[in-house]
Amino acid sequence: MSQNKYLKTEIPGLVKDPVSGALLYTDNTALATYKRERARNVMIDKTTERVMRLESDVSEIKDMLKKLLEK
Repeated sequence: MSQNKYLKTEIPGLVKDPVSGALLYTDNTALATYKRERARNVMIDKTTERVMRLESDVSEIKDMLKKLLEK
């Protein structure tokens, strides 16, 4: 199918195949940028989860120390 038959989207470098509904990148630079941003967001999500677990662990340790000091 030629690129002329693809539907334009709001995102530059991205077109939609009207038959399959697939989104296709036509701009390799835009694709590389998207992949970098996606990888960065995944890293941020993982880091956020790790910080939340650490905060929970610290809170639990503080509670245990308080109980020990009460005895």
